[in-house]
Amino acid sequence: MKREGNATIVTYRTPVGSVSYKVVYTEEMKQAGISQTWISEHVIKKPEDYAVMGFIFKNIKIHPAYDSFSQYQKELGKEGLCGVGEHFGVSHAPYFETLFRIHNVLP
Repeated sequence: MKREGNATIVTYRTPVGSVSYKVVYTEEMKQAGISQTWISEHVIKKPEDYAVMGFIFKNIKIHPAYDSFSQYQKELGKEGLCGVGEHFGVSHAPYFETLFRIHNVLP
């Protein structure tokens, strides 16, 4: 991960290749009350990138975070509502990002 001004670039390096994406969070966005970053460069840019992402998904290891979830659940209370990834700074789950791109539909 590296920062370039208001942008953050994340690169994933695997045995089958590398992919990267860039998100932007500007001072104007903060002042306007926007809490989500803007994806200015998507992870899949060319057909070869699908193989890299496939490798990542096939080899990903998920580690539960029950304590942090329980704490956040307490903060929200019984009437609280949290969308997937909102609390953790994620715009879309990669699956949905890919689905939106395939169907050319972005929320």
